[in-house]
Amino acid sequence: MSNDVESDPRYPTALETTGSEMIVPVLAANRVVGTLDVESDRTGTFGDEDRAELERVAQELLPLYL
Repeated sequence: MSNDVESDPRYPTALETTGSEMIVPVLAANRVVGTLDVESDRTGTFGDEDRAELERVAQELLPLYL
């Protein structure tokens, strides 16, 4: 999760409109089979509750990746 992509060295090619980004893995047997990526045009958008919810959604979508 990055709440300010322009100042985050892990995010080298920030789109002009992206302020925050969160990516969570879709896991099957401890193996990454996909990712979910959400972005916001505002900085400071995402928190721990957002991450937990996106992780829950990732697990619900797991059958689509198998």
